[in-house]
Amino acid sequence: MPGRKAGALMRAGIRYLRFFIVLLLTSLLFSSAVGLAGNRSGSSSPFTPEEQAWLASHGPIVFVSQSSYPPFEFRQKDGSLDGISVELAHWMATEMGLQTRFVSMSFQEAQQAVLSGSADVITSLFYSDKRAATFSFSDPIIDVPASIFVKADRPDITRLRDLQGKRIAIQRGDYAKEFLESQGIRFELVPTENFAQATDAVIAGTADALIGDEQIVLYHLYSNRLTAKAKKVGDPLYVGKNCMATSKGNPLLASIMAKSLNHAREEGVIDGISRKWLGTGMEPKHEGIQRLIPYILHISLAGIIGTVLVLAWGVQLRRKVEEKTQELTEGKLELRMLVEQLSQTNSLLEENVRAAEEEAVRRRQIFEQSRDGIVVLDADGKVFEANRRFAEMLGYTPEELLELHVWDWDACFKQDELRLMIEQLDHSGGLFETRHRRKDGSVYDVDISSSVCYWAGQKLIDCSCRDITDRKSHEEELQKARQAADAANQAKSEFLANMSHEIRTPMNGVLGMAELLGYTELTDQQEEYLSYIKSSGDSLLALINDVLDLSKIEAGKVELENVDFSLRRAINDILNTQISLIHKKKLQMNLELPDSLPEIIRGDQLRFKQILLNLLGNAIKFTEQGSIGVAVQLLDQQQLKLLIRISVSDTGIGMTDEEQQKVFAPFSQADCSTTRKFGGTGLGLTICRQLAELMGGAISVESRLGQGSSFHLDLPFEISGADRDQPADGSGQPEQQVWSGRRLTVLVAEDNSMNQKFIVGLLNKLHLVVEVADNGREALERWKQGGIDLLLMDIQMPEMGGVEALQLLRQQEQVTAQHTPVIALTAHALRGDSERLLELGFDGYLSKPLSLKSLLTELTRVLADS
Repeated sequence: MPGRKAGALMRAGIRYLRFFIVLLLTSLLFSSAVGLAGNRSGSSSPFTPEEQAWLASHGPIVFVSQSSYPPFEFRQKDGSLDGISVELAHWMATEMGLQTRFVSMSFQEAQQAVLSGSADVITSLFYSDKRAATFSFSDPIIDVPASIFVKADRPDITRLRDLQGKRIAIQRGDYAKEFLESQGIRFELVPTENFAQATDAVIAGTADALIGDEQIVLYHLYSNRLTAKAKKVGDPLYVGKNCMATSKGNPLLASIMAKSLNHAREEGVIDGISRKWLGTGMEPKHEGIQRLIPYILHISLAGIIGTVLVLAWGVQLRRKVEEKTQELTEGKLELRMLVEQLSQTNSLLEENVRAAEEEAVRRRQIFEQSRDGIVVLDADGKVFEANRRFAEMLGYTPEELLELHVWDWDACFKQDELRLMIEQLDHSGGLFETRHRRKDGSVYDVDISSSVCYWAGQKLIDCSCRDITDRKSHEEELQKARQAADAANQAKSEFLANMSHEIRTPMNGVLGMAELLGYTELTDQQEEYLSYIKSSGDSLLALINDVLDLSKIEAGKVELENVDFSLRRAINDILNTQISLIHKKKLQMNLELPDSLPEIIRGDQLRFKQILLNLLGNAIKFTEQGSIGVAVQLLDQQQLKLLIRISVSDTGIGMTDEEQQKVFAPFSQADCSTTRKFGGTGLGLTICRQLAELMGGAISVESRLGQGSSFHLDLPFEISGADRDQPADGSGQPEQQVWSGRRLTVLVAEDNSMNQKFIVGLLNKLHLVVEVADNGREALERWKQGGIDLLLMDIQMPEMGGVEALQLLRQQEQVTAQHTPVIALTAHALRGDSERLLELGFDGYLSKPLSLKSLLTELTRVLADS
């Protein structure tokens, strides 16, 4: 019981002690407040009568602050304004008895509000000469250094000039933009509403750097735990004088603000607020200490009383300290782990930086050591960078190049054209040739390969330039050689055209008369001889066609026929044309035709006979004694496909291995003595090989010097579906040709008398009336007399050729409104002759030598079209 009473008395004593302490503190605070009020009421107003009148008539002073400029001014989560400048403005309003109203907005909007009169005082604004033209500034409240901040892992920005060409995040309306422009820094502005957004833009990579007030940026980094993601680099660019400011046109308000701020400075309020928010403060003035002595005494007494209370709370605090100590120990472990992780991250970053530096050095060496000139242009066409090779090509120093534009050296394009090319160039790049002008005025050809890249937001054009002067020189030489070859080829074509005319004209007479002879009464032996003449003539004509049309053979464009024929009969026809030569040289002729050989096959009979005639003719030519052999062998048969070998062998002079290698080359024979002894052009075997290959076959040779040669011709054929018993080549009698149209009068213009007789004989065979003119002039005069139904007009005639006569005839037909068919009659048979003559106005075309069948066919076609 006594213990309980003692405990109750103790608890009651503690309650009385607490009551006493509270009563004492209340008394002290009351006396302090009364003293301060007495001091304030006893002092006179610091404002002049004009300033007091302005305050009375104006109403509340509107202070405007930034919404997000911590720790100077910002909005708390509950919406209230707070910060160094806001707290200072509230103190001035309370201490000086000012009526105020506080609003917040963005930095740029706050400036506009003061200048427009919708607000009176901006609570934070850096002084600058430019702004002093429109604002009245107070004395500086706090010095705020402005520095460069970049992403933590970025090594390339360490000083002011590194900002050249970079993307810089700047708060709208901030002095930093004016500062960079005054320093001549070219940059891409990334505008933000506040420094927090600017910092986040750098961390996110949408800006390369920001220039911001150190306290504000660091406050954002620390309060949001972002210190590991951004860093400050270099010394401060400038130290901003943070002031309050009013509009330039309100001197009374400016004076009121200056007096209020001076009073706050004298009372040590600015220093106290700075220490509260920033942890540091300005050095207080000594005269303020005397004013603080009463406050210090009251505070000391309150501290003594507070000590008593602290002792009473000691046990509880000790327990909390132990708990906090445990938390700190755990935090220390976490911090140590974090430091280790940061150390590993830092090592990795160092390795990455080292690798990046090595890569940059390697790329630079490639750039400088390139054999091609490399120049990088900006979007304006000015040189951004160039290697030494490009400078050497133009004859400038690298320093001189940096002052040039692309149109200073391009000799082909105008300035406007080059600007358009730069503007239109995209990521696909471009390839083109141009000419560059050196410093000394000389020009040279270059090949340009260009591409586009973007660096720090800037469009750059990379151009690789290769000197192609030597290549152009080679191309010019090749062009000259090509022109010379074309001229030689044209001369060859003209020569072949003349040769065609000169050879075909007598050939027309030979074959024409042979054909007319076939329509007469002949003995069997005469018909046999006539068939040999016609067969030899046809083979000779086919050979002439291929030799003359060299362009067709050399281009591999010989047109092949695919007709039914008897292989046995074709071989016999060729042997019969040469049998007299074989007998004359007293040679033995051996022919081997297997019974399994199909009677009728399908292929190009004319080309086959041409090859066989050439091979047989060579065998006879180069064999003085012994025998000639022709053997046919069926190598392969698959359904309707045949592969047949025709071998022509002889016991003649033979060839060495070296001669066999070149025997199929054009204009080549075994040796010069062969040409002198046996004659020939050396073109025959070349044509044989080309024709064999065109027909899908091949030709080869086996030979021994002094013992003879064997040529093997392998050709594919098809088995024909025609009746085996029906001859493929027809009978020996000429096919009867009859004109079934009306009786015509045909005018023949031909200067060769033998050809005149032959053509007149063919037309008489068709029962047509024929008149003859020796040249184009006579033909034109006879036509004017009338009664002519059709003209056969030779092209080359004396006095007036066929083309000139046709043109005069067509001109006169335009007057008479009548049309007379004219068929061109020419010995020209090269590719394109028929098309050219038809374009000139001829109605038809006949190539010498003529046949009754071809003449009848063309007459029928032309008169049907007319």
